[in-house]
Amino acid sequence: MKKALSRLFLAVAIVSIFVCSERRKSVAVAVATPSPAVTLAPPTPEEARALIAASAEFSDYQFTNASFSLPLKRSGMNEPTRSAAKDLAAAGWIRFQGDEVQLTQKALGDKRWLVRPNGFVDVVPLARKELTELAAVQKSDDGNVKANFCWRWSPNEIGSAFKGGMLQERFTSMQCAIVTLQPGEGGGWEVLLLENNAPQSPAT
Repeated sequence: MKKALSRLFLAVAIVSIFVCSERRKSVAVAVATPSPAVTLAPPTPEEARALIAASAEFSDYQFTNASFSLPLKRSGMNEPTRSAAKDLAAAGWIRFQGDEVQLTQKALGDKRWLVRPNGFVDVVPLARKELTELAAVQKSDDGNVKANFCWRWSPNEIGSAFKGGMLQERFTSMQCAIVTLQPGEGGGWEVLLLENNAPQSPAT
């Protein structure tokens, strides 16, 4: 009788050990098996365009190209600057008094004219960006997406005063760049980087 009970207890112990071992294996497999990755669909060109236009990166990109610095003495100007100053004078923003450049009341009452203590005045902004074209979005191997896009500078009333030279050419020519979008924390896409792009029109 004792031998039979001993064998029974031994059998129960072996079965218990086997069951516990199988449960551990099941748990280990469940822990080791990763959940399937959620793939974020690339944005449409319309969605990418809206993201770029609303981003701080696009607002800051080449922002210095929408500014102009003018010496407050004619003797401190080179020829392109003298030509730009004449345009500003013709539009009523400045006037000349001998060698001095003076701001008119029109400019003095405008916060875009910033007089520096070193004898220069900075005028900013002269224009704002307007997106014109955006190519199809291409997915990259790193999970980000890229697209070529173009924009134009839309000059304000100060920028419109320039009738020739570098500033006028800048504001009438097409500008292009490459945007990199990355998955955002909220589950959508966000602008990661803007880079110069030599072509004058995005590839479609």
